[in-house]
Amino acid sequence: MSQLMAPPESSWVPPPRSKWAVAPASPRCPACRTPIYPAEVVIAAHHTPFHKWCIKCRRCKKPLTPATLNEHMKKLYCHNCYKHVFMVKDYQQYSSEEFHGLEAEEDKAELARAERKEAERKKRRKV
Repeated sequence: MSQLMAPPESSWVPPPRSKWAVAPASPRCPACRTPIYPAEVVIAAHHTPFHKWCIKCRRCKKPLTPATLNEHMKKLYCHNCYKHVFMVKDYQQYSSEEFHGLEAEEDKAELARAERKEAERKKRRKV
């Protein structure tokens, strides 16, 4: 069995970079997840490209126009469906008798400071 020998010093040099770059990948439609080619692209909400045939309401499937389009997290809705899905639910949640709002720690601290200041002012007036 022959002994393995260390390879000789390599004089290999990587080839120079090409002047030609690879074309960027086509953007994907958020509705159908397929590539969009320049002839098919329609810019909908927030400069997001969609296929022409994919611009329809996610819930009722009605075709949308710029005047009737509402977008939520790259999903398109008509006015009625948007209200039904998001507005009504939020309104009912926050307008019920049980919900009293959210209080942040900073708000509580600010309220406590304001109460202390008011108590000090009342104390000074009495003295």
